[in-house]
Amino acid sequence: MDHVYRRNKNAFLKNRIECSQPLSILSGDDVWEEVAYFPKVTREVQFSCHGCGVAHNWIRKNIFWKLPYWNSNLLRYNLDVMHIEKTVFDNVFNTVMDIKDKTKDDIKARMDLKKYCRRKELELQHLTNGKVLKPKANFVLSKEQKIIVFK
Repeated sequence: MDHVYRRNKNAFLKNRIECSQPLSILSGDDVWEEVAYFPKVTREVQFSCHGCGVAHNWIRKNIFWKLPYWNSNLLRYNLDVMHIEKTVFDNVFNTVMDIKDKTKDDIKARMDLKKYCRRKELELQHLTNGKVLKPKANFVLSKEQKIIVFK
C-alpha cells in the first residue's frame, strides 16, 4: 500500500493516485473452482467465459492443473525457474537491444503508455506523411553500447 508508484500521478496511472486495496490471495481450491470448467490450453480459438477482462483474465485451464499437487502448491507459478529466467532474460535483452518483432516496447505498449501514463517523451509521434514514429526510449542501448555487449 505504501509503494511510491501508488502516489505518482505521472509515471504510473495518469492523473490518479491508486488507493484500492490489493487483491486477496486465492487458495488453490478457490482458483480451481474458477478454472475447472475451462478448456485445456490449445492453440485453437480462445474460449470466452463470463467475467473475462473484468473480474479475471483467465481464458484457459493451464496444463499444470493435471499435476496432483497443483491445488496445494503455494507458489503455482514458481515451478520451472530455468524457463522463467530464460523468458525474463529474453524479454529484457530483446527490449534493451530494441530487436524488431521481439521487443516488448512495441506500438501497442506505446499506445497504452499514452492512455495510462503521462510521459510525452515516449508517446508515438504521428508524422504528416501518415507514418508513426516511435521515439527511442532511454533504456534502449545505443549502437556503441550494443557493440560492447556483443564483444
